[in-house]
Amino acid sequence: MSPSRDLCEDAQELDFLITRMKDLLVEHMDHSRQPDSQLVDYKEPKELEQLMDFVLPDHGIGSEAIFSMIKQTLQYSVNTFSPRFMDKLYAGSNPVGVLTELLLAGLNGNSHVYHVSPVFTMMEIHVTRALARLFGFTGELAGGLSCPGGSASNQLAMVTARNALYPEIKKRGYIPRLSHQQLREYNLPEDFNGSNSSYGKLIAFTSSAGHYSLEKSAVIMGLGTENIVGVPCDANGAMIPEELERLIVEHISMGHTPFFINVTAGTTVLGAFDPIRPCGEIAQKYNCWFHIDGSWGGCMVFVPELAKDLLDGSEMANSITINPHKMLQTSLQCSLLLVQDTSVFPQANALNANYLFHGQTHDLGDGTLGCGRRSDAVKLFIGWKYYGRLGYQTRIQKSLSNVERFIELLHQDNYQNQRVQMLRLDTGNSLDEKKVRRHGTTGYKMPSLLQVCFWYRPKGSRLISWQGKEDRSTSLSAPAQSNAEASCTKLEDVEHGVVLASEEERVEAKNWMNQVTKAVHSRIRARGKFMLDYAPLGPNLPLFFRIVLNPPTIRELDLIKLVQEILECGEAVGDTIPIPDCCQLIDAQQ
Repeated sequence: MSPSRDLCEDAQELDFLITRMKDLLVEHMDHSRQPDSQLVDYKEPKELEQLMDFVLPDHGIGSEAIFSMIKQTLQYSVNTFSPRFMDKLYAGSNPVGVLTELLLAGLNGNSHVYHVSPVFTMMEIHVTRALARLFGFTGELAGGLSCPGGSASNQLAMVTARNALYPEIKKRGYIPRLSHQQLREYNLPEDFNGSNSSYGKLIAFTSSAGHYSLEKSAVIMGLGTENIVGVPCDANGAMIPEELERLIVEHISMGHTPFFINVTAGTTVLGAFDPIRPCGEIAQKYNCWFHIDGSWGGCMVFVPELAKDLLDGSEMANSITINPHKMLQTSLQCSLLLVQDTSVFPQANALNANYLFHGQTHDLGDGTLGCGRRSDAVKLFIGWKYYGRLGYQTRIQKSLSNVERFIELLHQDNYQNQRVQMLRLDTGNSLDEKKVRRHGTTGYKMPSLLQVCFWYRPKGSRLISWQGKEDRSTSLSAPAQSNAEASCTKLEDVEHGVVLASEEERVEAKNWMNQVTKAVHSRIRARGKFMLDYAPLGPNLPLFFRIVLNPPTIRELDLIKLVQEILECGEAVGDTIPIPDCCQLIDAQQ
């Protein structure tokens, strides 16, 4: 079949293309479930350019050639349908997600105005309303909007917060009054307000382990990244409320205006949950917009017995980001921003372009920062209809049980003379302790979410204590720290492992372990059986493996094979990287 055929025969062409594509996708998904299947036939960029034709032609190549290219695309792409894709916080879509993508592509609807996309608009309104109810938003206008990703949702939250709190910025621009320091420098009276602004320099606060999207938003909004203040975290990676309030008071004393507090429900590296209720009380005390970035962990709202602890206080938030395309395996992308009152979106952001918007209250686009909108919320609506709320709960609980089982396997038989060293966290976090009790686990610390973090330790090396605690001296004199880089600044003695006393030895040991982690990761990736990632955490800890056991389709067999893969690849690279003297085994203890 050729693309040059009669243009009025689209239905027949669609029938031919979809039928053939359906067979390829079903085969691709089925292959991903086979015990010894490859996750990816990995090629470097230059090699891929030699294998595939990326030149765009003047004349169409027709269906046979295009399907040949599609087969190559499937062959050399990462098969995220595979339960062994454990690299990122998302995983392969579920079958109903693929079906929904077909519906969206077929209708090609644009959910900016109601009259061109009536059903999709109503689906978005009702699914965001239902989700808002789960978080405790009970108002008549509670609901939300879909955004193209969690970063976009966080950005919309921050822009909406600023424009709602200080509406003059929408027209006049961002012109803050001078700080106390600037007034002194310019020899001006303390009550001077040359800009006639009702606000000083706007400051936002977020966990030092939070996502970088807030800094990105500050760049886009003209606030500046130095005005996103990283709040120190405890040993579990959760924001410390007392530190949050201390920093707010410090900035107020400088004549700045705190306006936005972001807490994270499920951090990217450790899966930590910030204490929502205490931070919400602080937000109310200082008249700040209170936002929850639940891009990763927000879907725990579908597991009530865990949400009761992890998401306690969510009803206090002004806005919440949640990404169903992560833990619920809704197809990419599906991110929603929920608010207590959806009328805030048009009030804060609408420009009332009369050539597009004609006063219909169900026109969603004018409350966003863009125009055209893909109806991504439909994916969650149809998925929720298909699985039900309890079905989603069951799927998440299955993933949590896989985490428990994997940790058991790592502890089984001391894991080949303890080749794996778990990233040990402080046991003082009450939420984690509740989870340990609830799941009935003993002998190890249950992680905050679906991440399992550890180091591979080559044979012949002794066990080193990498454990550290955060330096809580963050203040205005230090630059704001972003995401996970702000934690763990000094080593301390722990139950297992030798503490290296010399700073030179610690640096040498860290650099060596970084090489080991990268080498093992590179070999695992090249073999194509599993895909996982490594992550940093502060200046003293070496890179460690972070495996995300997200898909509920992960089986016992996959977990066992993962253990074997880590051992085999670790053995293969262990002898190629010399062990520093300070890390060599010096007795029979290990």
